[in-house]
Amino acid sequence: MKKAAERLLWAKMINAGQVCTSIDYLLLPEHKVEEFLREAEAVLADGIVGDGKVICPLHSYKFDLATGTPLGNVCQSLKTYHTELTPERHVLLWLTPPSGWSGEA
Repeated sequence: MKKAAERLLWAKMINAGQVCTSIDYLLLPEHKVEEFLREAEAVLADGIVGDGKVICPLHSYKFDLATGTPLGNVCQSLKTYHTELTPERHVLLWLTPPSGWSGEA
């Protein structure tokens, strides 16, 4: 299952996911879903974040953390989302932009 997660995520993330042949869904037996999700999470957890950038664990591509702009890569920008840190130190992730948000971090 680990190799399946690695291969699927590698294929999905080629050129920041901007490939016509990227898969959009995966068919798994119901009893294998949790195992696959654990393996996929482990693969993605190897990404490196620091110094205002994120490095993809699958391709070693670097991106600006705030804007998603590639840093020395030939791929398209990553999609970015508005986030907020609450006083309780919870991170809120806006999947749709809040009103008035311009896309700037």
